[in-house]
Amino acid sequence: MPQLARRLVGGQACGLDVGIGRLLEAARVHQDPAYPLLVRLARARLVGLRALLPLAALATLTSGAALAQSSVTVYGRLNESVERQKDGDTSITALQNNASRIGFKGDEDLGNGLKAIWQVEQGVKIDGTGASDTWATRNSFVGLSINDVGQVLLGQYDSAYKVLVVPVNPLGDGIADINVTTFSRANNRLKNSVHYYSPSWAGFKVGASYGFGEQQGTTRGSEWALAASYDIAGFNVAAGYTRKNNGLLGASNNIGNAYNNTAWPVADQLIDANTHSSDAWKAVVKYAIADTQIGAGFERIKVTDRASDSVSQNSWTIGAVQKFGAFGVGLAYVKINDISGEFDNSGANQWTLTGTYDLSKRTQAYAFYTRINNDEFSKIDFANNPIGGIGYGSNPTGFGLGLKHTF
Repeated sequence: MPQLARRLVGGQACGLDVGIGRLLEAARVHQDPAYPLLVRLARARLVGLRALLPLAALATLTSGAALAQSSVTVYGRLNESVERQKDGDTSITALQNNASRIGFKGDEDLGNGLKAIWQVEQGVKIDGTGASDTWATRNSFVGLSINDVGQVLLGQYDSAYKVLVVPVNPLGDGIADINVTTFSRANNRLKNSVHYYSPSWAGFKVGASYGFGEQQGTTRGSEWALAASYDIAGFNVAAGYTRKNNGLLGASNNIGNAYNNTAWPVADQLIDANTHSSDAWKAVVKYAIADTQIGAGFERIKVTDRASDSVSQNSWTIGAVQKFGAFGVGLAYVKINDISGEFDNSGANQWTLTGTYDLSKRTQAYAFYTRINNDEFSKIDFANNPIGGIGYGSNPTGFGLGLKHTF
């Protein structure tokens, strides 16, 4: 483009000049009456083009440099299912939105291996119910990325405990999701947080997260996490620890929220929102070869009050996913033990069976069945799209068909 512009500005001939010249010569030879008018139009056109082309060349060079330094990507996932949920005599058939989202992310090359990175992600309700009027409700941040060193993120983002320590989970985001429901119950997305995630160093990754409680003169509500993951020859081994000051880790199915505490005065005292802290440890091991993935995991959650009295609860899981071309089947089982001490019949278990069919690389149809069996003093509900209002010792059940598209 610059060479062409110089030739035009300098008055040298080019393909455009030659083409117009031939047209004028043909009109002159055939004594076309419009020949004088064509001459005037051709002169005006060439003058205009010669004036504009240097500017076009400059604009092209400038925009090319900008594009080489920065990029923006639009991404997302749309996930809907028709499902039936049942608990005793209560049942519902509904169209459910399963963590559908849209996001924007990008980076700017700052030179010397340093990049500015950002992301804004928003949950969307494509079935038209419960739509949020806020923005950046999911993982959203601004940060820096350094080659061979890692990333530092500022904003709202999943903790290292959640990101790096992931069990075999055949079907995430819906009621068949074992994460948060019965396993990984201390998973959390930290608001007002700072995170570090390393690159893969010969298969080894580490992460650290800290969420500010943002209460003046105290660390109440603050939460932090450390985790590490190692991949070698198809094996993945990962472990993490997380702690929350003066609060319960995770969501509704944690110790204290999901159990009949009125039967246990000590446990009832422990869940006072201002008098306790929570700790959790999690470890998983997975093996993947060709189209097969199997794995197991263990998690321990502990709640401690001001007097240093504490209770804890362990859970473990096994799972497998097998692909047969475009088809896939998955099975997962989670067992939650009784709360430590004299809290008998306070556990639960969950079964999940799934089938998937890949319509394309981005679109998947699926079917599932899942069931939670609560002991006498337990009332765990589905973490995603819960039935709500279930009683102690209940057995929530769900099955359905769904469609998921990722872009």
